[in-house]
Amino acid sequence: MNQEMQTSLLPQRPVTILIAALGGEGGGLFADWLVAAAMDCDYPVQSTSIPGVSQRTGATTYYVEIYPATAAQLNGRTPVMALTPTPGAIDVVAASELIEAGRALQGGYIDADNTTLVASTHRIYAVAEKVMPGDGRADSEKVLAAVRAYVREACDVAALKARLGRDWSTLRVAFKPYPVCAFNQTLVGAALALKERIGSTPIKRATVRMNPFETGYAGMDSKGPFTTISGTLMSIPFCTAAPLLRGLPTMSLMTTYDDAAVNALTERITLESDASVATLSCKIAVELENGTTIEEYARKTPADYGYSRADVSALIRRIGREEGVPMAAYDRIEGFVEALPDGKIDDAIGAFALIARRAAA
Repeated sequence: MNQEMQTSLLPQRPVTILIAALGGEGGGLFADWLVAAAMDCDYPVQSTSIPGVSQRTGATTYYVEIYPATAAQLNGRTPVMALTPTPGAIDVVAASELIEAGRALQGGYIDADNTTLVASTHRIYAVAEKVMPGDGRADSEKVLAAVRAYVREACDVAALKARLGRDWSTLRVAFKPYPVCAFNQTLVGAALALKERIGSTPIKRATVRMNPFETGYAGMDSKGPFTTISGTLMSIPFCTAAPLLRGLPTMSLMTTYDDAAVNALTERITLESDASVATLSCKIAVELENGTTIEEYARKTPADYGYSRADVSALIRRIGREEGVPMAAYDRIEGFVEALPDGKIDDAIGAFALIARRAAA
């Protein structure tokens, strides 16, 4: 895929997040968490802060920009990100106090069409309110009315709390059943189905057809040599060859870089971009040494990767068994979630303690 098409598939702008908080309320820690999460995903990220002064005479803001594309997808390019927030160009505003939400609105950072506002109605009085004779408090209802004028959908906190541990929305954040790129999940399933049909008959070569949106990402057409899992999990040829020859891809299989048979078959796999194949779908044609060609057309949608809570538990436990994680750790985590909102944090901490003891052993 040429560089122009790869560039056109990249996000047009970073995700922009403005945190309006008071000193000591954890705004800086929250910003650090966002930065750490972006770095864990291998996304370019930048964070700046503008400290206020004591006693609420000035606002304290933290600004984070995250470019949602990995280093492999960027292929050596570096996004340019801003040091300060731009009015009207903020995706998420988080305010820990009502007047801080009002300040963000007053500064033009909240756009009714483009900004998601997460704010508290909690109040900590500013110096200007405290020094006024009598009742100098700002009218919270006026601030709420102004903020709500920019809100298209109100948040029912009580309803959200009631759903904790009961209602699992896994369709929007799909679980990946195999340790490969999201675009290669259907491919692996199709390859496993073909392996059952092929049996022990030697494979001569194979052709894979997938949507250009997926094949255009950096690393998807790579045939190695591989030295890291970030290479194998992205490679369509490798993610076809490995399950065709070895079956279910495990972390061990995906980190075995010197399997001569898998590497040889990887070289004999041709990748073709085909706009008629929908995303999350693929066509595989395998030519056998006996002259027979066997085909598999797998059609999937995001809904196919949305699992029930029990299914997610089983999939996660399968990975845990591969890595030697004690099943008791999962029991404790699930017990904590099941008991929400009354779950005991000791159960969650105990789960990680079990994992830590295993790692230290």
